[in-house]
Amino acid sequence: MKNKIHELTFENFPKQFEVPSVVLLSKKTCYLCKNLKPIYREISLDEKYKGAYVFYNVDIEKDPFIYKAFSADGVPSLYVAVDDDIIEVPYPSDEKSGYTKESIISF
Repeated sequence: MKNKIHELTFENFPKQFEVPSVVLLSKKTCYLCKNLKPIYREISLDEKYKGAYVFYNVDIEKDPFIYKAFSADGVPSLYVAVDDDIIEVPYPSDEKSGYTKESIISF
C-alpha cells in the first residue's frame, strides 16, 4: 500500500505523533503551496518512505487552530513530528523557488 496524504484537522489532530509524520501547512491561494504539492505527493509515494512516515496536509484557512499550534510564520511550512517533538523543516534561503524535493529529503 502506498503512502497518501491525509488531511489534518482540528478533529483528528493527535495528542502525540506516534509514527514519524511530515506535516505541510498550506492554503489554496498560495502559489508556492501549489508548486510544492506535486513534490510533496511524489515524496509521499516514494517506496523509501512507505510505512516509515505519515504525510499530512493542513489547509490553514479551514483550520487556523493548527496553524497557531505549529507557530508557523507563513505558508508553505513543513514540519517533521514524532511523539511530542515537532521540528520545522527550514525554508530554503532562495525564497523564490521555495522548498524543493532535495531540500525536503536532505532534512
